[in-house]
Amino acid sequence: MYAQNPKKEFVVNYDEAKVREAILKLNSTEPDYYILVKDDKVLNEIRIHQKGQFLDAGYHIDFTLSKVSDTETKVVVEVSRNLGTINTSAEVSIANNSLKSATSKFSSFLSGDVDPTTGKAKVPAQSCMVVLLIMVGGIAGSVYAITKLFFA
Repeated sequence: MYAQNPKKEFVVNYDEAKVREAILKLNSTEPDYYILVKDDKVLNEIRIHQKGQFLDAGYHIDFTLSKVSDTETKVVVEVSRNLGTINTSAEVSIANNSLKSATSKFSSFLSGDVDPTTGKAKVPAQSCMVVLLIMVGGIAGSVYAITKLFFA
């Protein structure tokens, strides 16, 4: 059974142009990690590829914007696998962390909470620790699976 892609929906008190600009800053400030794949101004969709770790092909982060009023924009963010579908609890956990990280950085860019020296969003340090723990757990699980495969 396959898990559903993590999805988050919210309304922000900014116009559509400012929201689009904040999303595109993910790519411009971290081009080695977030790669802009699609910026469709007609359908108001932005797709950013988040690079994976080690043997992981990475994830797509899809932003869909809808104008609520002149000063409000509805944002729907969905994380999906680059190849295949999300089908294990480790992948769901990584995708959820990708969703949290991307929305946190997006929020920082939108609110102007940016480090002036680097131009990157200020993000709480605890989210980095969670990602590190998941990566270590994923690597340990992969090593265990490989050893069971070859030595079972």
